[in-house]
Amino acid sequence: THRKAIDLANARKRSRITCTYCDPDDNPGAIDLNDILERQLVNKEGEAGADRAARKAHQEITSASKEGVMVGEVTTIVFAADQIYYTIPEPDEGIDGEIQFRDAGKNVTGLGYRVQLKSGDSHLRTRRNGTEVFPMKEHYELLWAGEGTVPVLLIVRSGEGRLRYMNATTAIRVAQKANPGKPVRQITFMGEEFTRDAVLHLRDERLKL
Repeated sequence: THRKAIDLANARKRSRITCTYCDPDDNPGAIDLNDILERQLVNKEGEAGADRAARKAHQEITSASKEGVMVGEVTTIVFAADQIYYTIPEPDEGIDGEIQFRDAGKNVTGLGYRVQLKSGDSHLRTRRNGTEVFPMKEHYELLWAGEGTVPVLLIVRSGEGRLRYMNATTAIRVAQKANPGKPVRQITFMGEEFTRDAVLHLRDERLKL
């Protein structure tokens, strides 16, 4: 029952331990540390370790699937507003899907926004003053704000499941005007809640309703 003594003996590669209840003057008994009960204990500990490893792997898979969950949430919100969302089968690096709007007569207009989805808290950096910043990859500036491009919504899902969006194209162009000739490496994330009403507001703006 003295687990600490048993663990110490095992650590020292001893195969037996002296019985703590025996009379030391009367040829104390020795206990085999590799008996059947001990082997069963080791097996159970090994099984428990395997279970822990399996749970950890499952959690990692779940984490990697958060973006898929986000796609489902965004799709649900857009369709709840009676608009259209579709993912790009082989998305470019920087564009994950597109929202297309219907007019008042429920006709598809062909107007909308391209969408970039980011799931997880690591995509935003918070400055000391509380302002959130989104660091951009080098090609985002041209892809999101090049001449003639469809405007891009950046939608970020926090670790707690909060969905927020901003018009990344507008933010990039504001930064370009503020620093002409300099590449835009980050934009201030002024995220609004991505909801059904937000989708309808975006539609009205895009269709000039």
